[in-house]
Amino acid sequence: MDPAINNYQIHQRLQRLEFLHGLYQQIDHIHHITDEEVRLLQELRHDRDLNEERQAMIDRIFYHLRRKQRHERNRQRQCVA
Repeated sequence: MDPAINNYQIHQRLQRLEFLHGLYQQIDHIHHITDEEVRLLQELRHDRDLNEERQAMIDRIFYHLRRKQRHERNRQRQCVA
């Protein structure tokens, strides 16, 4: 671990990882996430210290959200037609 990292940075990183794990645990119940949550996920996605498993979690969350949005758009089109 980089000795230049202070307690605040460690705490912030832990909060982000807890957020990621919490979101991933609820993946089947997620219908929408806020812009702030998207920003946090994108920051985590670009974190070079994140291991492959966590990168895969982030990718799965985004995939799940895109799939739900696509499903919702298709459902709305069918209701209109």
